[in-house]
Amino acid sequence: MKGDKIENHEGEFIGTSKEEILDGINTFNLDEEHFNQFPSELWKDVDIIFSCLKAEHFIDQVFASVDKSLWTNREFVLNVLDKQWYYPNISRQFKDNEFEYFDYIHESLRGDKKIISLIDKLRKHSKEFDD
Repeated sequence: MKGDKIENHEGEFIGTSKEEILDGINTFNLDEEHFNQFPSELWKDVDIIFSCLKAEHFIDQVFASVDKSLWTNREFVLNVLDKQWYYPNISRQFKDNEFEYFDYIHESLRGDKKIISLIDKLRKHSKEFDD
């Protein structure tokens, strides 16, 4: 990092605005090793979060970076669980027991029937993926 700029994989320095970060993610010039250089307020932004997931950044590192307040938001959690970005990466991680959504979801939402249903759907898909 140089001042308020991030050095991307091409060795160029880019700004830390939402648009510049999104461009870096979408062009695969920014990834997990840059997360700690993102402004913290961007980890409350679903566009940033879903762009990282779509770019297949390590899900545990993305989720660990997400602002904790989002994990108490039912709509956010449902959107995370209902997106199609998780195939096939999550399937492998479920198979190897390396990933558990409940590590991130706030305890107040862990008993939500819709959330449990979506997690079961992911687990079922994981087993089908392995067959």
